[in-house]
Amino acid sequence: MLVVADAELGAAARRVAQLAPDVPVVALTPSLRVARQLSLSRGVLPKHVPDLGALDAAAAAAHGFAHGDRAVVYLGGAVSLHDA
Repeated sequence: MLVVADAELGAAARRVAQLAPDVPVVALTPSLRVARQLSLSRGVLPKHVPDLGALDAAAAAAHGFAHGDRAVVYLGGAVSLHDA
């Protein structure tokens, strides 16, 4: 299992990581600056994605992290479950 959060500014990914889930938190962000900042946050794996617009695009971007597991994708208030 994997949690994927959009990280326009990184706040949502940090909030999820504060809950200390037993699964990785992947933060997808269009900003290199935010990705660098999130790399300092414990429990967050940042990934720079230049064009992040839809849940399916977010799930596809996180595919490399999941390795056959399921991914919970949180993007702009919408939540979905994807098989990786």
